[in-house]
Amino acid sequence: MRVIIKREQETLKGVLGIGKEVLYVLKCCVELTADEKDVVERAGAENQWVLKVTVGKSQVPDLKIGELIRGVRFEATDLNKILNDQTALIIMCRRLKLMMTFLQGLGSDESYDM
Repeated sequence: MRVIIKREQETLKGVLGIGKEVLYVLKCCVELTADEKDVVERAGAENQWVLKVTVGKSQVPDLKIGELIRGVRFEATDLNKILNDQTALIIMCRRLKLMMTFLQGLGSDESYDM
């Protein structure tokens, strides 16, 4: 699994074309290996929710596995908001990796000494 995060900046014109405002853009996409794609397809997991994450005052919308695979885009004029979104996306992608490990282990046994 590979996570690709792209950061961009756009300039917005103010009201009546006066002044400028910066729009920060964050794009995230997850690339799966052929084996991982097969696991997601066999398990029908594309519509599974990944994790609801709140960082600071920012709450990233709930995302499904399929949405992360297809790619998501977030925009904000507040730098702290976009940084919080990025942090939340990284947490979600870590959770997705755990989900993939679980799905790949279906049908196997594990034992734990306690």
